[in-house]
Amino acid sequence: MTSIKRAKLITGILFMTPSLVIYSLYMIIPVPYALYLSFFRWNGISPKILVEISNWGRILVDSVFRKSLLNSIYIGVACIFLQVPLGLFIALLLVAKHLKGKKVFQTVYVIPLLLSAVAVGILWKFYLDPTFGVVNNFLLTVGLPNLRRPWLGDTSTALFAVIVVEVWQFAPLYMLIFGAALSEVPQHLYEAAVIDGASSLECFWHITIPLIRGVYITATTIALVGSIKMFDLVWVMTEGGPSRATELMATYMYKQTFHRLEFGYGATIGVALFGIAFGLGILWLRLMKHSVLSGQKV
Repeated sequence: MTSIKRAKLITGILFMTPSLVIYSLYMIIPVPYALYLSFFRWNGISPKILVEISNWGRILVDSVFRKSLLNSIYIGVACIFLQVPLGLFIALLLVAKHLKGKKVFQTVYVIPLLLSAVAVGILWKFYLDPTFGVVNNFLLTVGLPNLRRPWLGDTSTALFAVIVVEVWQFAPLYMLIFGAALSEVPQHLYEAAVIDGASSLECFWHITIPLIRGVYITATTIALVGSIKMFDLVWVMTEGGPSRATELMATYMYKQTFHRLEFGYGATIGVALFGIAFGLGILWLRLMKHSVLSGQKV
């Protein structure tokens, strides 16, 4: 290796080192350390007490954890079948040639994505306020007072409200993803299909879907894993309430760790969350690989 190549290598390593150190401290090291803590009972101050697999046995019989797991899966499924298709639908509208003002609409649609989850949570908490909220006042104005609800205070509507807000905020992300994918689809394929008498639906199913299949699989996987790990939006809006109706694995982990100071059990929930999100992501990729989308040909 020449001195010039060696100097370039050293320079590259020096530039990469700060990022690698930060990434290791916050992304790589916490996972094995959490697994290590899951075998102890610890309040963060006193010496750790080895309990072996007691925390893992506890998590298997914990009804609150099972509730939080189901809620996380509900949100994940909702994001796959609502959030991603909505993003695709908006992207299809924006690539339509006859639509005027596409740039304006695209800018408006992407605004929710630019807001932090905390800001979105606070905003929608005001919107859904049972007394002064925009939603209930709108229902009253249009003559539907019977539909007014304490949306975040009712166990039957709280999770639904959270899902609506989650879809509203992140649908623009998938709009951008699909918009980029659709722009790469050759237009002559549509023109040839139209000449052969294909309808818009047939063009979508036999041309668009096969050519963006990989992007669609990636988008749905991101939606599933991201929603399973969701924390900040739910914490700001409901803190997992009312009566655990919106409790998620991440919020339950936070409560056990920092409210009850059960760091060992909180670490166990965190490791379980990591494993479940990873496992569901792999399972979803396998299912999509063998789904009906895989058989579509251009």
